[in-house]
Amino acid sequence: MLRIAAVPILQSAVAAALAWTAAKHVVGHSRPFFAPIAAVIALGVSEGRRGRRAVELVVGVSLGIFVADLIVHALGTGTLTLLLVVALLACQLPIRKAASTDPAIALRCE
Repeated sequence: MLRIAAVPILQSAVAAALAWTAAKHVVGHSRPFFAPIAAVIALGVSEGRRGRRAVELVVGVSLGIFVADLIVHALGTGTLTLLLVVALLACQLPIRKAASTDPAIALRCE
């Protein structure tokens, strides 16, 4: 059983270590605790289809963390920040639905 799990465990450990190192030394983040989490999540979700899906997930998580970091840096923590985050999350579903709709079909409906 351990032999079967050894490869994914090793991949996760190496990915987490590389993500932490890159965030700490390349990007210059003082406490890069989200980087290893994002790496492990990307590997776990994309098991069996690592390539493109893993890259999409890592880029998406990285952009999300970057935007959240900018918001907290600009506004600090508190009610206004929470309101903005909830508003951004509420906008996500309509945006995703609109992005997946074929423009020709949308125009026919009007």
